[in-house]
Amino acid sequence: YEIVDKFARKEIFIDGVLAAQFKAGVDALIETGPSEEELDEYIGRYGDDLLGRALVARGGWGANVDEEAVYPVGRVDAAGDPLSGEHTYRITFPPGGLPPVDAFWSLSVYGDDMFFTAHPSGRYTTGSEDPELVAGPDGSVEIVLAHEEPADARNWLPVPAGPFVLM
Repeated sequence: YEIVDKFARKEIFIDGVLAAQFKAGVDALIETGPSEEELDEYIGRYGDDLLGRALVARGGWGANVDEEAVYPVGRVDAAGDPLSGEHTYRITFPPGGLPPVDAFWSLSVYGDDMFFTAHPSGRYTTGSEDPELVAGPDGSVEIVLAHEEPADARNWLPVPAGPFVLM
């Protein structure tokens, strides 16, 4: 929060709250913040609670209520090891087995800091809106998560060279 530090040194106010107090409040929330269950009930419903909104934004930009979106998070593989671009992973949806949604679905790759990590491909997500996502001859859809581009890159979701998070 470099910008808040600059504001605090100049006694700049954020919506009527001295930036130094705002930063102290964010620090306190990070130290003693709500449990995951409490946070799940709170996300997207903070109204004008700037400190709560800042805490949520610190973990990743944007958040919707459960009725609007669900964000499953994958940090480990089937063996319980952290996801890493040192390995290749495959997610296979059986024929007719794509996620049942009313709008769209997506899989996005984030660095372990929960922000996109630069990749030469410029791709960070795939899903129902991806025109390059194709089904195999049997109707299944296999998505390949790998740092290096595979021979058949149509369903490739690039990942960072090191640790990553799938959402």
